[in-house]
Amino acid sequence: MIFGWRKGESGNSEKPFEPQPEKARKFFDHARTVGAADQHEYALKLWANGLKFDPGNLAAHQGMYEVATKFHATSTPAGGKDVKEIEGPGPIDKMVVAEYVWMRDLNNVSAAIRLMEAAGRAGQTPLGQWLAPKLLNMLRNAMAKKPQKKVWVQAIDYFSEVEAWNEAFAAGEEAQRLDPSDGALEDRMRQLTAARAIQQGGYSQSGGGTSGFRTVVRDAEKQRQLEAANSISGAGGSEETALEKAKKDFEEDPMSPEAINRYGSLLRKRGQGDDEARAIDVFMTGFRRLSEYRFKMAADDLTIAQARRAERIAREQLEQAPDNPALQQAHEAARARLLDREGEVYRERVQKYPTNREMRADLGRIEYELGRYEDAMAAFQAAKDDPKLKVNSAWMLGRCFSKEGWHAEAVGEFKEALGSLDLTQGERELDIKYDLMLALMELAKLEKSGAHAKEAADICSVIVRKNIAYKDVRARRKEVDELVRTLG
Repeated sequence: MIFGWRKGESGNSEKPFEPQPEKARKFFDHARTVGAADQHEYALKLWANGLKFDPGNLAAHQGMYEVATKFHATSTPAGGKDVKEIEGPGPIDKMVVAEYVWMRDLNNVSAAIRLMEAAGRAGQTPLGQWLAPKLLNMLRNAMAKKPQKKVWVQAIDYFSEVEAWNEAFAAGEEAQRLDPSDGALEDRMRQLTAARAIQQGGYSQSGGGTSGFRTVVRDAEKQRQLEAANSISGAGGSEETALEKAKKDFEEDPMSPEAINRYGSLLRKRGQGDDEARAIDVFMTGFRRLSEYRFKMAADDLTIAQARRAERIAREQLEQAPDNPALQQAHEAARARLLDREGEVYRERVQKYPTNREMRADLGRIEYELGRYEDAMAAFQAAKDDPKLKVNSAWMLGRCFSKEGWHAEAVGEFKEALGSLDLTQGERELDIKYDLMLALMELAKLEKSGAHAKEAADICSVIVRKNIAYKDVRARRKEVDELVRTLG
């Protein structure tokens, strides 16, 4: 028994759950006391047991999270004995157990997903919305090297369940980047766009705010699946039949946005022969007829996908024969075509949607790769206003400054990026510290500053202790030591 709590006291699955904030407060107060004494493991259990009585207390969830971040460096995953002290029969109990397990292992993406699912089942939408941006960052980091469309599509469900529409939309965008030809995903993105608009506009519906819209979205998704089944493979039809019907509808009603979208999407989905080229033509025809920019975006996404596919093929061929000059030249040309096309598209999109920070960040990445550092700076400075994009934008802004020789500004941006890191973005830490070390070394040389050289040496030491095989850090260690001796 912990602090007067008896198993099963808070979670009677046969009765509707009723918060008991006074009981919870005793646990929370004691948790703060032992947490201040660095008894982190005990404090987490106290927070968890308190949350069983008051699961809607977001300040308590945040307090537990702050303890977990301090405990993280020395923490071990929760064992069965730990869980037994917290578990109970009801959905709230199960949610709190999932939260405790994640808090003991903050970089565990699967544990965070289980918490998100448990929050949805327990009807704890505010907790799910609090967790959503953290989980989104964790998923991005986990799939930085090997992205999987299936995972992002599942993430849409996790986030939608707790009405975290911004994160659901971001997950959908990640999935679309991996498969721009998925027409069903495009339909779902339109639903998410509407959900975000309702949430951001503060609209409510009788009997439950945006939860009413969530039901509408689910029903619309089911209806879409039924329609797709009937039109493509049901009722004696086939994909070819559906395509022919879509073509006929497009030709008979050329001003119908539904006909344009359906015909172009089916061509894109089939992807045989010249289907992609025909889909591009259909979407551009729709754009010219109706002036609906979404059709041009669909066409541009296809041209980018084609250029990206050509670059990947050229890169894979070069990897098989890296010393072949002809293959090197072919890859450079394919990469240049891809960047030029991306740059053209995203410059136009940023003009069309000047407040979209993610488009700004995408444009910044493209301009940086093209060597247009001043243009990249402007894009990253605008993108940095979005908290979700702040770390990467500050880091890339620092790299732009370094390329221009503005090392003092670069140092400031790298430090800002490091200061904004959370535990879900740990994989970026060494990269940013390495760039900060290089900027400090250059600044030390320019200003003849032993202090900057010493700071660079300290950062180099941290990198060496963490990963001695990281990039060329061994050679840099010798270089920075010599710099310290010279300027010391």
